[in-house]
Amino acid sequence: MANHLHSSLPQLSHQGCFQLPERLTTCPNWDTSFFSACELAQCFAKIGKAFTAVQLSPGPLAGRFSMVHLGSLSVLMISTNQVLLLNGDKGKNCVCFCLEVSGNNADHRVQCQTFQPHALYGFNQNLQESHFQLSAGSISILTVTTADHFNAFLTRTGHDYLIDPMLTSNCLNLDEATHLNMANQLSQVLRHPPNSQRECRQRTQELLTSFLACLQNPAGKLEPFDLTSRQQLVQEFVRWGFNNGNSSHTLDEICQQLYTSRRTLI
Repeated sequence: MANHLHSSLPQLSHQGCFQLPERLTTCPNWDTSFFSACELAQCFAKIGKAFTAVQLSPGPLAGRFSMVHLGSLSVLMISTNQVLLLNGDKGKNCVCFCLEVSGNNADHRVQCQTFQPHALYGFNQNLQESHFQLSAGSISILTVTTADHFNAFLTRTGHDYLIDPMLTSNCLNLDEATHLNMANQLSQVLRHPPNSQRECRQRTQELLTSFLACLQNPAGKLEPFDLTSRQQLVQEFVRWGFNNGNSSHTLDEICQQLYTSRRTLI
């Protein structure tokens, strides 16, 4: 990863804490640290998203959650020094573009599928549930807007033909240069949040135009989205665990509730 990208993003200190640029910590947009999976879930709750989070790797957790709100579009950043699993309701009218910018994505998963290193994820408008895993030492940036707003942008610019292909995919593979350019653009928004409504509208238009350029890039490739039965079972099992984590159940009882066999679940 280029040095200028690293210098524009939070860094992992020797103590395991991510340090944010001073400009981001003093701006009126929201920025906070979290030291437990519960606290991360509370961060999502504050922006209206009901998520459950669990830490999968051992050791003290230290992370940052930041958000720059541009009006009709928001840019979020999550940095973590531990592996985290999150599950929740994305909503019916939501489009996300997510990318990992540190290169630490070995344990990243989206909808139980392996995370490609130079890709955008999360834009399938039919998926109302979010299910993703974050790697230790990773920095993930998410751009969130409404499906109505993004579809209106595509229609207004004469690219509404892209809406249907995006409904059958949830991953857009990019070349390294395009991915790096997108990561730098998003990190600039986080480092230097707009100070006026005019600047917010300008940044929003620039980001939407960049996402459109990614979709039109000849080197880009929309990967067909189709969960295997095994991946669907993993999601159901995780969802069941979040909902029943405070009660005692035998393996046979769990298998009965998930309509699967002991061998398959194990």
